[in-house]
Amino acid sequence: MFIPQQQRQFFTLMRDLRSPFLSIKAAVYPGATAFGESFQPTHDATLLTVDRNITADGYAATMRELVLRQDRTLERPINQYGEAFDVLAYAATGNPRILLKTVSHDTTFNRRSAQEAIREYYREEIWREHSSLAERYPGHRELIDWGRRFIESRVLPDLYSRNQKRSDGGETSSYLWIHRDAPQAVREALRLLCYSGILQEGVSGIRATRSEVGTRYMVNLGCQIAIDSEPVNYGTTLRRALSIRRMVEYGANHSSYRDLDHLSMDKLENTDNHALGARLNAPVSLLDVTPFQRQKLRELGLDTIGKVLGSSERTFMRAHYVGSVRARQMRNAAVAAVLEYLSG
Repeated sequence: MFIPQQQRQFFTLMRDLRSPFLSIKAAVYPGATAFGESFQPTHDATLLTVDRNITADGYAATMRELVLRQDRTLERPINQYGEAFDVLAYAATGNPRILLKTVSHDTTFNRRSAQEAIREYYREEIWREHSSLAERYPGHRELIDWGRRFIESRVLPDLYSRNQKRSDGGETSSYLWIHRDAPQAVREALRLLCYSGILQEGVSGIRATRSEVGTRYMVNLGCQIAIDSEPVNYGTTLRRALSIRRMVEYGANHSSYRDLDHLSMDKLENTDNHALGARLNAPVSLLDVTPFQRQKLRELGLDTIGKVLGSSERTFMRAHYVGSVRARQMRNAAVAAVLEYLSG
């Protein structure tokens, strides 16, 4: 519940207090938690998730028992319309809260109510909740809006088209892959989608086409199922043949990223956010780049994080021995250095 500045202080303290005699626990949200520079979640803590694994054996049965523990009156309709319930369970993508919400959408549970719940929640409500984040995190508005456009206009149609074209008995997919050298702003937008439950971040370091390395994400199955005019039928087909080996891939310079080539520097430079202002004026020595890259930035006269952020990758490539890969790394380092400060 802390503001971002307090969150950074808390996690710095959490790291400093780590010992064999003291156990500190914190409930965090993916994509919307400011950990600061000294705390690394994967190294300084053990991460546990409340979501269930949809690829685990007996997933649907586990979710069914979870619902029945809340309301035994649903046992008969769930047994009668078992396939519709299973589709709802997979649509929730392991999130018990969402499943309970969609199952109780109508006073009577049946196939029709399941389809209406999928359309209402995964076509409208989940997206409305994501867009409303811009009111809570106004500094992230560009990232929030871009993330929604990217998933709705690009990723979901790509996945749906691939699944429709599969041959009989072929595998289906609800996964996307993002190149590790994609713009930092893209990865931040995807983390905010994880906060909303629209994406789940998977394993990094995954090899895709041409042995390129990146991160695999899972798209909320409900968002994909809701595209079809018959959600239960499509959901049944999707869940029975779902495979992590099938994913749509978006490279380091995909055309969809162009809208995020530059964060709005006018807004950043004229901000009344004192923490962000101090960050923009901080020296480039704080950037997570190599000594060689840091020296090249100084040679270009870019001695503050704000100046680096206000420059393009083409500007970085004016320095000797700086190509497109190093230029992207320098740009990403500057973006990463300010993202946690956009909301205070």
